[in-house]
Amino acid sequence: MVTFRVQLERVNCVGFRTYQRKNEPTEFKIWNNLNPDIDGLLVSFERYLVHLRAIGETGRALKYREEAKTARLAKLFAEGLAKAQFSIGMRYCQGIGGSRNDAMAVKWLKRTARDGHGEAKVALAEMFAKGEGVGKNHSAAKKTLLRSREIGLKGRPRRDPRRC
Repeated sequence: MVTFRVQLERVNCVGFRTYQRKNEPTEFKIWNNLNPDIDGLLVSFERYLVHLRAIGETGRALKYREEAKTARLAKLFAEGLAKAQFSIGMRYCQGIGGSRNDAMAVKWLKRTARDGHGEAKVALAEMFAKGEGVGKNHSAAKKTLLRSREIGLKGRPRRDPRRC
């Protein structure tokens, strides 16, 4: 329990403790009780969150997180494994982890399909056929689907059954 408390005070709650020390000295003392008033701490923490929003700290943190995510995705797009790129494309397509974005799904699936990922080609063909993220184009859907059959769904060339 002592280790947990030290972890909270020195790592996880440094900003909150600093805020309390400066702005709410009576609530700061709650921490030092053997059995602290948890309800009182939560009320103080709510005021701390309001303070963070007021000074724009949460906005900066969200902007930083979005920039870091964009950088990771750009790196994956440029040099990532086809399996990971396909997974990201399908997340955009299905709206997993955020809102659905068909244009981004097409971008990622095209990138993955260029690398010969069969499942990406099938998903891309469906999007062409339905006009999701791209203009409806049945000939492109057919062409993409035929290419996916040539390489197989797992991205490996299909073995010709007539060959040994």
